[in-house]
Amino acid sequence: MLQSLASDPAALRGMAANWDKVREEVLASVGATLVLYERTHAAAPWLSYFAKREGDLVGICSFAAPPAAGLVEIAYFTFPPYERRGVALAMAAKLVRIAFDAPEVSAVIAHTAPEENASTHILRKLGFHRDGSVQDEEIGEAWRWRKSRTL
Repeated sequence: MLQSLASDPAALRGMAANWDKVREEVLASVGATLVLYERTHAAAPWLSYFAKREGDLVGICSFAAPPAAGLVEIAYFTFPPYERRGVALAMAAKLVRIAFDAPEVSAVIAHTAPEENASTHILRKLGFHRDGSVQDEEIGEAWRWRKSRTL
């Protein structure tokens, strides 16, 4: 599906009532997702997912790669017209549920900018704790967050 969207983005018009509002974000997300899949050879459920609300595309969330050594990293992005409406929290919560449905996952991690922001609030709300700092290839120095599986 993503490959066809990259080659024919007009195919998405019928899927989203708000295509004109989010076109650039969606196309950028599709391109980045194709690069991610090429690099990680991702397979279900370790994929990217568009979030829809009332017929509108409102964001995208993803696993950075399939689990390794019991860890899986999540990422999420709310399209700007839909920020501050609970979209990122819902996407992150769904990814955590998908991750912990897999017995090989012992913890979910996420990276944020090294400052308090909306993402740090979301991760804390979901039970993540700050687990040090790392170098992230996209944002540079980042805070690492971790949520371990509860028994």
